[in-house]
Amino acid sequence: MRFREGPGGRGRLAAARADAVERNGGAQVSLIGSLSLRERGPDRLVLAVPVYHRVFFGVLTVLTVFILCSGVLFEGETTVLLPRNTVAILLVLVMVFGLVYEDRWTFDRAAGRVQNRFGALFLARRTGFPMSDLASVGVDRFTRGRLVEETPAQDPAASDGGSFLARGFRPRRRWGEQRVIRLLAVDREGQVHVLDAGPAHRLGLFRSRGLRIAGFCGVRFEDGTATD
Repeated sequence: MRFREGPGGRGRLAAARADAVERNGGAQVSLIGSLSLRERGPDRLVLAVPVYHRVFFGVLTVLTVFILCSGVLFEGETTVLLPRNTVAILLVLVMVFGLVYEDRWTFDRAAGRVQNRFGALFLARRTGFPMSDLASVGVDRFTRGRLVEETPAQDPAASDGGSFLARGFRPRRRWGEQRVIRLLAVDREGQVHVLDAGPAHRLGLFRSRGLRIAGFCGVRFEDGTATD
């Protein structure tokens, strides 16, 4: 099935984009990469932290615990709670947090719900809304570190009459600015939910995931990067 943007879709997505940037400041994503999309039965689609995330932080947790306990194992220390182990203890806590960290979006057609769980263990936050309230799924692009995105009309080399000098002096991104692709879900009240985010070169992957989620949920797909 092919999805097209509805009338005024780009305008709605563009207006919601600025609001989402202000509220979320980006996306809630895996600490070492984008989330992974998997089917869990015919009526459930899950966007969640990938397996390699658990493996990565599991290995680091084992290594940091071993380093922390090396004094007890090989030097005859009676406890690891020593001032010189402060850094190692902090590293263990960070690695354990990364291991139990969770960010999961569940699209459940049987229950008619879209659910999100974000955080770690009992500190995890749960949110959700009825799938019938989902209006669209889409992708957009923004530059982290810039308040306003430049449009083609603002580019002096974008027009047919643009001079070669204008092309030569086209503004470049400042240090610290990063082009980011986001996977979004917009409900019927216009609220934007950032499902995932990643670097600009993953645009094709995010589009295919957006189309897959939109088809699964029976809503339209909106591509906010089509005119970039």
